Amino acid sequence: MYGRGSVDDKDNTATDLMVMLLLKRSNATLDRNVLFLAEAGEERNVKFGPD
Repeated sequence: MYGRGSVDDKDNTATDLMVMLLLKRSNATLDRNVLFLAEAGEERNVKFGPD
């Protein structure tokens, strides 16, 4: 992944994406939906997620 100013979140985003891929590949039976949301923004200027 490449993006200006995104160096601090690349590892977290890659880890989250890998979890999604592993869930799909393992055909895991889940009792709820799992969503992946990746949003670009500064720590205090995002619409979703923790403060």
